[in-house]
Amino acid sequence: MKRGIHRQEDMSGFDATPLNLPVSESPAGTEARLRKLAEAEVAALVASGEAEAVGLTGSLSTGRLWPSSDLDMLIITSKPVENPYRWSVRDGTVIHGCVTPWEKGEALKDRYPASLIETTEDDYALDAVWALDGMVAMEVVHDPAGRLRAVRDFVAGKRFASEVVVPRRPRLLARARKERKALSEAVAANPVDEMKWHYKKPGDLLAVLWLEKAGRVVSHKEMDPALGEIGMATGRPGLRELFRTAEGVGHLAGWKEEIGGIFDEYLRLYSPALDALLAVYRGGHDPDGFAVAECVYLRHVVWSVRYALEKDCLLHLGSVRDMLGEYNPPLVPGFLGKCGTPLDETAAAALVAAHRRALDALAPGPWEPRAAALDELIALGEGISGRP
Repeated sequence: MKRGIHRQEDMSGFDATPLNLPVSESPAGTEARLRKLAEAEVAALVASGEAEAVGLTGSLSTGRLWPSSDLDMLIITSKPVENPYRWSVRDGTVIHGCVTPWEKGEALKDRYPASLIETTEDDYALDAVWALDGMVAMEVVHDPAGRLRAVRDFVAGKRFASEVVVPRRPRLLARARKERKALSEAVAANPVDEMKWHYKKPGDLLAVLWLEKAGRVVSHKEMDPALGEIGMATGRPGLRELFRTAEGVGHLAGWKEEIGGIFDEYLRLYSPALDALLAVYRGGHDPDGFAVAECVYLRHVVWSVRYALEKDCLLHLGSVRDMLGEYNPPLVPGFLGKCGTPLDETAAAALVAAHRRALDALAPGPWEPRAAALDELIALGEGISGRP
């Protein structure tokens, strides 16, 4: 099958509404549901001694909720941290916990401004950016000594200070150039299978330049409209389209109906299989438990597409494409077999085929215009100056 979307006659009238998912939930309903989960998770963390302070981050703290949103939280401890990633599942929702020792959190305040500038040097610079923005918007829900609130308030007051943002610009540009070069080399080495190079993200790093210039904290899934607003405010109305071209998603604007049908079909197949897995698996935070949480996270990702299409967040589709590539083929059939309740061969094959169709539907645009757009964005980034 050729890469890309193919119009299908048999998709008309397709009933793809998945069961047991609140697909039409209001923002208030989503908030109430996630807060109930957060309350239970925080109580468990505190009772077990795993957390001395907890803050809610992500969409719940910013208020930019979609029904498909998961739950993010910062977990502070004085114990040694072997693994900073604590993923769990509660009532079919993934809870992403970032476990951080007190000294690392309080170093943001004690080593200022270097602490905020140097996050651009982290191996995963975007994770560090999101961690800072998460701190700014964080809702502290457990903090008996007030230490986490003190760090949050300090970072929120300094995140977009000129002594932070201005020195970060050349560092972010250098990282973007490096990623751009690595991406070009990876494309040349694997010109057909873009999943070999999907995690090189110069466009996201370049977007951070504009968001920091504007002093904006946005949900990554809604970065697309934010860049549109920034472009209009700065006299660059084509900025949003330039980022879409660089990400290889601009051409998807004409295929929203087809993409929606393909992802609804996938969700209809994937969600019941995942629910069957959750019904029999009772893992904790062992490697299998983490992987099962990844299975649930994939449902959040697939489910989010319907809202990305409604809200014209095409850049989010690039992130969805990345996640589908990472989990290709989907993990659920293998884990069901491991738990003693395997899918029959026909159902398993249908699930894998639906995953492949979804991945094909988000195939990126040709590399040459993407490369040109990245080079133009780098040049524009070099021209960003002044105070935020």
